[in-house]
Amino acid sequence: MTEFCKTPAKQYKDRFQLTNFVETGCYRGEGIAHATLIGFEKQKIYSCDIRKEAVDECLSLFPESNIIVGDSISFLTRLLPTLSGKTFFWLDAHFPAHYGVKSETEIEKMPMFEEVQLIKNSKKDYANDVIFCDDMHVIKDRNNPHYRSAYQFDEYFDVTADWITYTKILSDTHSFSSLQIGECIGIFYPK
Repeated sequence: MTEFCKTPAKQYKDRFQLTNFVETGCYRGEGIAHATLIGFEKQKIYSCDIRKEAVDECLSLFPESNIIVGDSISFLTRLLPTLSGKTFFWLDAHFPAHYGVKSETEIEKMPMFEEVQLIKNSKKDYANDVIFCDDMHVIKDRNNPHYRSAYQFDEYFDVTADWITYTKILSDTHSFSSLQIGECIGIFYPK
């Protein structure tokens, strides 16, 4: 079961009256299933995955939802300028090599930093959105209170990044907190 299912997502959905659900990395559809369970309409669910078989599986389970094959940056680049309304983002598209897809760049390995910046730059009403970022525990920085290597003896899963800079990307409009649920979830929510 995805970490998203263990989060207080419904509390954020209700508190901020969120109507859209956008996920990067649909995998086997657990996140989409949970989004429908907590009240998101299937037509207002958007997701992607780099693996066609994952998208096909999710489309068979949720044919009313908007799920495409593609990387998260391309997906968000196309979606965000057209998306309006208060949105819940679940950013979970990282470590493609773990799923059998070759990854060559740091952005492909952990696109979450660019995804948050893209939301800020491309979505008109982003100040009303809530953004959950999965696997923050892999950010190898002395300021990350949750850092722990995801997989011992495999440095591929460590990401070197500036924790403070990342957590302040949306500081003009959002507060940031982190939640330790198995792994670390970073949460940007409206001030």
